Order: sequence, then structure tokens, then C-alpha cells
Amino acid sequence: MTIDADDIPVIVDLFADSGWEDLEVTSGDIRLVLSKRGGAVVQGRAVAQPATPTPAAGAPPGRSVPTATQAGPATKLPPPPAPPADEEPPEGVVAVRSPTLGTFFVAPKPGAPPFVQPGDRVGADDTLGIVEVMKLMNPVKAGTAGEVMKVCAANNALVEYDRVLFWVRPEVQ
Repeated sequence: MTIDADDIPVIVDLFADSGWEDLEVTSGDIRLVLSKRGGAVVQGRAVAQPATPTPAAGAPPGRSVPTATQAGPATKLPPPPAPPADEEPPEGVVAVRSPTLGTFFVAPKPGAPPFVQPGDRVGADDTLGIVEVMKLMNPVKAGTAGEVMKVCAANNALVEYDRVLFWVRPEVQ
């Protein structure tokens, strides 16, 4: 599937209604980068960089969404920042990784205490966190009984598949 100029407003509306903070889509010569923290950029046939998201036509009052406007040829943009590199755990410590791409949460719901904190003892089937993708909650299981050494990702952070989320020191048997 390729993206054309008619698809951009649809993607922007879907993004505005989502719980995501950032989105990057590349299709052919078009690169669409959306952020609820800083506007939108369409590289290829159109470029825009509003400093602040503006209300969309027909949007409910008080709702703001990133917008894109037509401009000339794309300007050279700096590459997006690299995702944080996974820090390898010390010898004898197990890295618990994300089961999928999505938004990482340390607690079952906003305001609730975290599932675990460094120093907590966990069983192999204990849930350490959740990775949410498209409203589906995917539990992050410890996989081994032991002590949680470190939480390696921030709450409400976008994480990639196989990203290290926790360090667990296995129990000696």
C-alpha cells in the first residue's frame, strides 16, 4: 500500500484520536512524522512544521491535531533520534524483553502502584508490566523466578519488539 496526498488527512485524524504520542510512516518518497508534542512533518511532496498543533476543520472545540500544509520540495530534515540502545545486563542477570511493539506501562492502570519495583522478588509467571498495542494489553512475564534488578524503560514509553524492559537476577537453586 502506498500513501498519497489524500491519505494524509485520514492518517492525521486517526493519529489524533489515538493514544499514541508519536507516529512515523514512510511510503515511497513520502515520509510522514506526527507528534502530539511538536506538530507534523511530511517529507516528499509536502512539508509542514507547525510549532503548535492547530484545530482541524470540523474538530470538536478544544481538540487540537497536528496539521500538514502544502509546500514546495522537501527540505533536508535531520534524521529522527535513534531509539535508546538496550543496555546489556551484568553477567548472571536475565534481560526480560518486550513481547511486541507498543506502549509500555509499569502499572495495570493510571494511578495504580507499579507491578514491580527494583528489589521485588518475582515468580516465573508474574507480570512485570504491560505493552499495549491497539488497545490490546500484552503482559510482560518474568520468565524466571528471581529479584527485579532494574526497570529499563520509562512508563508510557513507546517500545519496540524485543526491547529490554527489565533485568531479573534468577534465584540460585
